[in-house]
Amino acid sequence: MENLERIKMSLAYDANRLIKLDLKAFGIEMSQVYFYLDYLNHPFFSGNKIRKLYGSLKILVSHDYDYLLTIGGNYSNYLYACSFIPELFQKKLVVIVKGHEPKKYGYTLRHLKDKGAHLHFYERDEIKNNLDKILTSLENLYPRAMFLPEGGTNEWANEGFEDLITSEFENFDCVCVPVGTLGTYRGIVHYLSDSRKLRGYAAHLDYSMQNNGNITYDYSFGGFAKMTEELMSFVKTFEHNYKILLDPVYTSKMMYGIIQDLKKGVLHPSQKIIAIHTGGLQGWNGFK
Repeated sequence: MENLERIKMSLAYDANRLIKLDLKAFGIEMSQVYFYLDYLNHPFFSGNKIRKLYGSLKILVSHDYDYLLTIGGNYSNYLYACSFIPELFQKKLVVIVKGHEPKKYGYTLRHLKDKGAHLHFYERDEIKNNLDKILTSLENLYPRAMFLPEGGTNEWANEGFEDLITSEFENFDCVCVPVGTLGTYRGIVHYLSDSRKLRGYAAHLDYSMQNNGNITYDYSFGGFAKMTEELMSFVKTFEHNYKILLDPVYTSKMMYGIIQDLKKGVLHPSQKIIAIHTGGLQGWNGFK
């Protein structure tokens, strides 16, 4: 339980991680955009991954499961975070990997293997059409396994965001977050005051997750793990100006989108905006 308590402490809002961005380098003379560096909350369980996992980790430990069974892609930031569960909580990790087994493992798969994870590869269509059958087979193979859906989004995923959304957030007109599986979006909106606006920037083109116009797909750059020369140039310029590295899948698209929305008037310079850096920096290893 000691490691769980340490993780709980790391989830608290920390004013030292909040910085104001001067966006003149991007042609915006006046703005009130702040960046909360949530990825600094933990050395490897960083950002929104540990927030989404926290509630499930409590169940994993308190119910004395032997295995955590979950699912993700070859370069998943979420799976990278899950890889540390065995050494922190003495639970074994079983992973359903989307797609065929590659001849040569990339960074994330090598890391999972090195951490002792049991990897099982299934084609995406098979997972989509026969997930229940796959789970039954693996649960027979690994008794006392707790299943977590992709991204860790379930009924306990909101708990890790409670200590982030403090009274400090009432000072902002708009909260901006990147969107993948909607876990972070839902976790924040669960605790955010109704008087505050939440705007999500989708990293993909799954329009089924639209939410009353509060999620924009305008800056997905073609979908997950898609990187254009324009977006890469933006990431480099951003890092040069603020000494902050954005991840290639989520936060880069969000920050690009916020700047474009300010130029278009979708967001107004008078609005006080807080954007959340949710982590995912290990995703650059996939691009290498």
